[in-house]
Amino acid sequence: MDKNSLPNRITLEGDTLTVVSGRIARPCRVMILGDTHFSTDDERGEPFRRYSARMAQYGRQEMTALEDRLKSVEARKIDAVILAGDIISFPSEAGVEKLLSLMRSCPVPCYYTAGNHDWHYEGTAGSDRELREEWIGRRLLPLYAGRNPLYYAETHCGIKFILIDNSVYQILPEQLDFLKDQLSDGRPAILAMHIPLYLPGRGSDYPCGNPQWGKEDPYYQIERRERWPESGPSQTTLDFHRLALSAPNVLGIVAGHTHQFDADQINGRFQLVAA
Repeated sequence: MDKNSLPNRITLEGDTLTVVSGRIARPCRVMILGDTHFSTDDERGEPFRRYSARMAQYGRQEMTALEDRLKSVEARKIDAVILAGDIISFPSEAGVEKLLSLMRSCPVPCYYTAGNHDWHYEGTAGSDRELREEWIGRRLLPLYAGRNPLYYAETHCGIKFILIDNSVYQILPEQLDFLKDQLSDGRPAILAMHIPLYLPGRGSDYPCGNPQWGKEDPYYQIERRERWPESGPSQTTLDFHRLALSAPNVLGIVAGHTHQFDADQINGRFQLVAA
């Protein structure tokens, strides 16, 4: 039997998920971090205080916890780090500068994709897509080191890590096209996004691709943003969801957003949600 056709073996111990697959050429250890919600800011953020005030009260100013975690990667023999969004609670200049400094000083490659709070100053005018584009361009762009902020891929140990920005809860056509292209070579792949993919039984906790998404939106007034469309997820989002959970070379998905650690198995792959 072809070793590439053997089923994956997935085990979970504490917050460490292990995948054994005939598709994986050699061991690879990846650290997934998300939803630290640092509220780092300084006097340059004063003009935006009315937009950052609510989220500022929840986060910590100093990023020492993240710094300590990144400094531990060599001792833990980590090959790469994925920052799965909402590392900061709003796009302050001070927050982005500090995060960039930590990423650059990390001893191993450190890859970032945005969460829905990273680019959001609450109460500013515009749709989620417009605000994401604006604040990635104005503040977050250096965190991508020249890569496309909406989608890019990096390979470690023969595994392709595909980062897709789904922080507006939906998928763009060019993101679906990119995923199709990246999966077409048959290499083993792991998808990294901020918002988990919908799984039966998980309900509204995992909203990307959830057919019921948008029917209710209890947080739009609190977060001072446009309401989700009652029409639900786009066909592109549903097609992306179907492909991610059916392509034979997808080993699994890593995400954040829920602030609760969880791991599921579906169709022979995993979805790990970092706390």
